[in-house]
Amino acid sequence: MKEGSERKQGYLPYHRNEKYPKSLTVDFRKLSEESLRTYIARYRLNVRPDASHTELATAVALHFEQMPVDEEAVLGRFFEALDRASQRYEEGDEEMDDDEEENLAKVGEQVAARVTPGGENGSWILASVVSYNKQTETYHVQDEDEATTKIIELPASRIRRLYDECDSEAHDLQKGDRVLAIFPETTSFYRAVISKTPKRNANGSVSEVVLKFEDDEDDAGRTPHRRVNIRYVLRERPTDMKVLSARAAAGPSNNNNNNSNVPDWYTDGDTELTVAAAPVAPTDPW
Repeated sequence: MKEGSERKQGYLPYHRNEKYPKSLTVDFRKLSEESLRTYIARYRLNVRPDASHTELATAVALHFEQMPVDEEAVLGRFFEALDRASQRYEEGDEEMDDDEEENLAKVGEQVAARVTPGGENGSWILASVVSYNKQTETYHVQDEDEATTKIIELPASRIRRLYDECDSEAHDLQKGDRVLAIFPETTSFYRAVISKTPKRNANGSVSEVVLKFEDDEDDAGRTPHRRVNIRYVLRERPTDMKVLSARAAAGPSNNNNNNSNVPDWYTDGDTELTVAAAPVAPTDPW
């Protein structure tokens, strides 16, 4: 076949004698032909029917070299896999167990999804699961905002399942804890601090919490208390706690709160309690 015809076919590599890319530090030539063909099938690469092992490795390398990399997502998946492997090693179990399967968000389930790689306020949104790919550990989710029907693909590290009244982690929430919670009349999660000790139901569960949102001051400079259903409140994880450099440069706070876990904007004044309305278009309203 002539060179022009081969390029028209869109084969990878374009030439049978094309060299393996020197700039690539990963050596796919060490993989078996079966592994290479699995990669080729996954990304639907067009290779020659009679391609040799070297040609298959070169095709995979050329494709891999051009792929955009989300470093934060890759690291998130790595640490999640490391945690799972460590847990299985401690338990003497190398296979995914029923509990791990159970922890996966189900199709149609509402979740919190981090749609931007940074840690800025509002980077988490309310979304519903469309599908989950076990091989790539990625979710397809749909924004719950009525104004959009956009489907987003995200790694599992950017998805968090929501609490319910029976969730043990929700029961452990205390006054002063930093959280992410849906702000009234929106489908976005914002940073907040629990401002009153959560009240427990007769069975010990927690249905709602009272909190103060960051940057929610009124014209008088007061931050109102807002009541939010526990389902739309999540404990802030260490990876979410990216303190703005401007605040750090501003020096110590003028308030007298000694709780180092509470940010400068939080005060314990008993300002007016505001009840947070349900987020826009939830599938299971409060």
